[in-house]
Amino acid sequence: MVLGFQPEMDFQRLIGWELSEVTIDKYHVMFFFNNNHDLLNIADSFSYRSADGSSCYTYEIYGERQFLDVAAILRTAISGVEIVSRSELKLVFETGCSISVFDNPRFRSWWFMPVTEAGRKFWISDKDLDELTDEETAAGPGSEGN
Repeated sequence: MVLGFQPEMDFQRLIGWELSEVTIDKYHVMFFFNNNHDLLNIADSFSYRSADGSSCYTYEIYGERQFLDVAAILRTAISGVEIVSRSELKLVFETGCSISVFDNPRFRSWWFMPVTEAGRKFWISDKDLDELTDEETAAGPGSEGN
């Protein structure tokens, strides 16, 4: 079982990331940011909502819903990030449109890579309980330990 979105994960560092490209693969939808230097990889599902609510859909990698329309957020930056619940992370773009990334507790269903901070690169990702280091276990669930 994986841990989901935890308050200890610092998603605020994503504010200002500009969406460069969206790529669809059989097993992932990849959101590339900052001229393709940073990546949000989704391996289960996400939803999209336009600023005015006229467009709202869920994209399911393994389901029947596989419609994708993200033109309104291309070349726009993330202006807000919210952990809605342990199973949902909401990214709000400058246009007011948003993407909610959903966590699937049965497998690693999302990850950001690499996140560059102070010249150091590391992942922000969902972790399986048995993958936690001793330091992360001592710090509590959701700790990045980087």
